[in-house]
Amino acid sequence: MWKEKVQQYEDQIINDLKGLLAIESVRDDAKASEDAPVGPGPRKALDYMYEIAHRDGFTTHDVDHIAGRIEAGKGNDVLGILCHVDVVPAGDGWDSNPFEPVVTEDAIIARGTLDDKGPTIAAYYAIKILEDMNVDWKKRIHMIIGTDEESDWKCTDRYFKTEEMPTLGFAPDAEFPCIHGEKGITTFDLVQNKLTEDQDEPDYELITFKSGERYNMVPDHAEARVLVKENMTDVIQDFEYFFRTKSFTR
Repeated sequence: MWKEKVQQYEDQIINDLKGLLAIESVRDDAKASEDAPVGPGPRKALDYMYEIAHRDGFTTHDVDHIAGRIEAGKGNDVLGILCHVDVVPAGDGWDSNPFEPVVTEDAIIARGTLDDKGPTIAAYYAIKILEDMNVDWKKRIHMIIGTDEESDWKCTDRYFKTEEMPTLGFAPDAEFPCIHGEKGITTFDLVQNKLTEDQDEPDYELITFKSGERYNMVPDHAEARVLVKENMTDVIQDFEYFFRTKSFTR
């Protein structure tokens, strides 16, 4: 029966997702304010989810415009569904505007379709469909929505200062089916204050290397400055061979 409901809502699901994807919800500290703690884009995306919930008759609870929740169900325990509507910068190299969703036969192309706007809309409609089916809820459902997951997690820090911790929960984010563990991310800086002593003169030295806008995104551009002492032709040939054999796009 639930599959029939999904088909029934298909167009609405796609349209709601397209509306969310069209919001450039990248953190912008330069435009942050009390009403938009991590910038106007993330705040707008959070409000968009509230609007959808209110349209469908759900109750919402806002926490200082940086996080909030959509409520359903009943019971003593709380099932938390943790989502986020902020995205990393789009970068360059797109074939289309990353904030103007393109619908193909089997995909929607835009920044945030997988991480995490697509899963957020999917989770919301799972709740909505169960509500439509008049399921006998055994737990309260808190769909918790953050706006700073891609940066410093200010959203969850603020939320759990005052709000109830779920009894159990999961985070629909990027992949399906469920992932029960991740390696995590380590952010660190490598700083070299002086050159190391080397008895053998190297053929070339790396002077600088720059790539990406954020630690947690695939860089759209990388630039290296290399000092070549000799055999420039060999270096170029090795570089070209590397790209050919690794199937990278130049």
